[in-house]
Amino acid sequence: MLTCFPKEFEGTEILKKSGVWALSMVASDQEEFHDHFFSGDQSIKDIGEDKFKYAETGCPILKDAVAYFDCKVSSLIDNGDFIIAIGDIVQGEALHPEKKTLNVEYVSTERNQHSRKGPLTLPYKGFEL
Repeated sequence: MLTCFPKEFEGTEILKKSGVWALSMVASDQEEFHDHFFSGDQSIKDIGEDKFKYAETGCPILKDAVAYFDCKVSSLIDNGDFIIAIGDIVQGEALHPEKKTLNVEYVSTERNQHSRKGPLTLPYKGFEL
């Protein structure tokens, strides 16, 4: 798994110290939550502890996520404004495969910035989750 973390993001320091991270893929109907999270309110306590479960590494996972990937760092690369984390997926699960994922293309379409037709569905076939 490869994930880019902005250096000013609080999670980047947590990543460096812990050597683990998790990626929760939110659903297309969670756009408001996505915007709220990336506006700076990333506290589990503020969001609501009841909305999370914990993965094998101890990382928080959104219970309502379409899927998640729990990862352990194998290498960190300083790329200027970002830290690029490369890691092994320790655990992953499709929690709500019936939902479509929220992604940049979907958000851009909904905000009339690009021409994509809507949310994409994860290609679960071929992946051992």
